[in-house]
Amino acid sequence: MTVSHTITAEAPAPTVTIAQGGGSLRVPNTRAVTLPTVVNDPFAPAAPVASWACSIIAGAVSCPDMTNATVARLVIPAGAAAGSFMITFTYRGVASSSVNVTIVAGQIPLVRILQASAPVVAVPAVYLPTQRINLASSVTGFTGNVTTAWTVNGVSTSTATTLSISASALNASTAEQLAAGAAVENIITVRVTASADAGVFGEASLSVVVTPTYAVTLAVHKLGDGAATEATGLRDTLLLTAASAIAHAGAPYGLAFQYAFLFFADDQRRALNAVPSGTGYAVQAPMPFGAPAEASAVSVIFQAQLLLGGSVVSSANQTFSVVQPPANAAADDQIQQAAAIADPAAAVAVATNIKTLMASSGNTTKVKEMALAVVNMLAKAVTDFGSQSSEQQAVIFEALSASAEAVSTDPTQKKVLQAKTLALMTAALSSPSFSAANGGTALAALASLDAKDSKAGVATLAAKLASDATVPVGEVRTFSAPGVTIATVRQSASDLGGLSVGDGSSALTVAAGFALPGVPDNTFVSVASAAFAENPFDSDAGKRPEGSVVSFEIGVDGATVVVADLATPLSIGLSGATGTAVCKYWDADSAAWSTAGVVTAVVDGVVTCQTTHLTAFASFSTSSAAGVALSALVAVLLIAAQLLA
Repeated sequence: MTVSHTITAEAPAPTVTIAQGGGSLRVPNTRAVTLPTVVNDPFAPAAPVASWACSIIAGAVSCPDMTNATVARLVIPAGAAAGSFMITFTYRGVASSSVNVTIVAGQIPLVRILQASAPVVAVPAVYLPTQRINLASSVTGFTGNVTTAWTVNGVSTSTATTLSISASALNASTAEQLAAGAAVENIITVRVTASADAGVFGEASLSVVVTPTYAVTLAVHKLGDGAATEATGLRDTLLLTAASAIAHAGAPYGLAFQYAFLFFADDQRRALNAVPSGTGYAVQAPMPFGAPAEASAVSVIFQAQLLLGGSVVSSANQTFSVVQPPANAAADDQIQQAAAIADPAAAVAVATNIKTLMASSGNTTKVKEMALAVVNMLAKAVTDFGSQSSEQQAVIFEALSASAEAVSTDPTQKKVLQAKTLALMTAALSSPSFSAANGGTALAALASLDAKDSKAGVATLAAKLASDATVPVGEVRTFSAPGVTIATVRQSASDLGGLSVGDGSSALTVAAGFALPGVPDNTFVSVASAAFAENPFDSDAGKRPEGSVVSFEIGVDGATVVVADLATPLSIGLSGATGTAVCKYWDADSAAWSTAGVVTAVVDGVVTCQTTHLTAFASFSTSSAAGVALSALVAVLLIAAQLLA
């Protein structure tokens, strides 16, 4: 008997958005205006068909010229007639997006809304209820004083240039609404008005969609013995079973969802290497943190996380008792496992166990063996950080730091481990998936290296932390480890004037009215500093810096900007230097310290470098060692002469 089935397969429908201005846009006719599009089409043809249309809402007798239009953008030329229009972009006849554009005759503030935090997907701006929405207004094309006003769903909210609100305070969509493509839109609008004339204003709007709260449940059992109430760490296997409604309803906007599993002990959180097994996930029972004695049971908190688009939607906890295994036997077992592991996830799980065993062991010889084993394993197995979660990255960085401390008194082992640590940290920091949440642990791992070896990695780390989109604009953060401190901030280019970034030992101060050459005002700029207690460069003709050596970088869109030949100098204060010190910078081309383009001043008792470029700076004493020795000899002779007289 032959049975026939007809299966209809439908490709995911494309989505399009006009990115400029959100739901509405108010622009002057004194300049051309570009309306870019964002198209999401998994099966885009080689030559997709798209069209632009315009309808008059009020004012003008004709729409602006629409001839300069492509799939990627529409350019409305300067000189267009004043009025209000609805501009619609249609892609392949099945997906469209519209924006209301009001064209005003004459100069008005050109306003944009910049998303300073990272939504789940950028277009449309989809946020989870657990996220915070950080926005900033950008104003160009207007030189007078202005006032700012934000409204959220028609309600006045703030008069600052930035806006920070919890997504949970907005109207959330239901799973059914998202599945039907009928999401609830929250409209956030900013209006910037000329202080001298309330009739001169510009505004922009952003549409925000908030997902519902997806719940997750977790059950923990011993594999093969569902009635057992405890398991032995590093020996038995557990079965973790997670469930959520999203697994049945499907993820919105085509986003991927997945489960991640962790455990907590002694206030530390660590990722588990979970392998699908039947209806759940199998994991090795972890090593309890800080168990009082061998064979004692510790109540361990396990957690299941539901991730949507890489962001945590919700989590659920469940406790289960884990018995502490014999320490030396467990150490030998983990060392043996480490030698044979090539899988990255398995390597991180073993690194978690070894780090815990190192912290609880009183056998220094065994600790060194574990330190060598874990670094060798990570160097072999973790060749790509692209698949490492934030928690897995944290384990790697902490294991590197702990291993460096364990062999700090053995020069030969220290040299070997430092080389492998440097390679691992270089790979981690060059990965786009590096998690800024691990800034402190990554800095600690870099601090375990010699300063000359770590300086490039520290600079890269500082730049990544400075461009972290999850941090509110204008918030200065510092990260410290033995011998090195990082300070970072993210700010709009139009608000750089008056900014001060420092860590207490040094500070970069930007003069009021400062503008970064070639960088538009509506751009986010990251500023990063790294201060080294030990000079990571060569000495200056045998002289050591009086205080810390500090480097500064400015970045735009994740790329470092070359800052040189500034018309307005920047000020760098170096505490710990004497009033007779001179500022110098490290000239990488000549591999020497130089004073070119740098003027030394003492401001409120602090040695300050006035500089027209950015690099690494330090202060050096102007008195030579020979001069100091001669002065001391003269003083001794004078005292001797007085005594003889």
